[in-house]
Amino acid sequence: MRYWLLTVTLALLQIGCSSYAQKTETYENRTKAERKPFQKRNLDLKSPESYSKRELENGKEYDHKPTVKLLDERAGNYEFSWIGYDKKKKSVIYQREDSVEAVVEAKIEKDSEGTLTYKYLVKNLVDSPTYLHGFVVQTIAPDVQTTKSDAVFIGEMSNFIKEYKEGVWKDFVVREETSPRINQGQSIEFSLTSKDLPGVVGCRASGGQGYTIGVGEHMPSELDRIVPVNLWAKGYTIGPIASLSKMNKSERTRYLLESLPTFVEAGWMSEDTSKIYRAILEREDLAGALEQSKKDLDKEYVTNEVFQIIEGLNLYDNREIPFNR
Repeated sequence: MRYWLLTVTLALLQIGCSSYAQKTETYENRTKAERKPFQKRNLDLKSPESYSKRELENGKEYDHKPTVKLLDERAGNYEFSWIGYDKKKKSVIYQREDSVEAVVEAKIEKDSEGTLTYKYLVKNLVDSPTYLHGFVVQTIAPDVQTTKSDAVFIGEMSNFIKEYKEGVWKDFVVREETSPRINQGQSIEFSLTSKDLPGVVGCRASGGQGYTIGVGEHMPSELDRIVPVNLWAKGYTIGPIASLSKMNKSERTRYLLESLPTFVEAGWMSEDTSKIYRAILEREDLAGALEQSKKDLDKEYVTNEVFQIIEGLNLYDNREIPFNR
């Protein structure tokens, strides 16, 4: 009987060790985090299917044949052409503003008064088809401040535009007349301050020449209407969200759980890593999630954005947030 119990015990230990080894192997062989670039919109610009003929000064009408031709899909270049009033072909080149290929890295620094400085390093990738022009970031806090700069124009997107309705979207545009163009392989840093904690927010990037140069007469209205408005590449980053500090533990846990798919979509963690955090957070173990994120940050399984969100939600009670790592 004792021999049988010993055999069963040893078998269970072997199974347990095998299971642990399998979990450890899976843990260590996870895919590392890799921030994803801003995403281009799914939009195809085409020639107008129907249009009215143009009228000359003498009252006669003629077919001005408004046409849109794709020149370079990756660079987002199109030729808009038509027959002008002088009966000669006119054409302008339009470049989509969302054609830039860039990534954003965010980090937070805290001063002695508890003010957090959100720093956004926007990198125009080496193989980007165009230069970087601007960056827009969402803030959902009342105390956000920005610093004036001769190199960057700072404004706000109109909340009358549907996609910019929630919160205040800070708009940073490079002043090409006073600062060098952000070409491929180059980067630029933008910043803002707030005392509110970081959460997931939207951001946008623009690049290239998002306008057309005139050719002596106005482009036909049928072509004007085809030019997209606010066609900026979309992405995610971290930004101040005032409501986070008012959440109880269950609400903070739920916020992180609901944010996991966005973490994966943004490339801040892989799908297999998100399963580890889901298991931890389903136990409402925020401290465990913080410890896991410290290890994962060192091993590059999560990005700084994930760590700083989790750190803030763990330590907001006494405002002792060591963001200056």
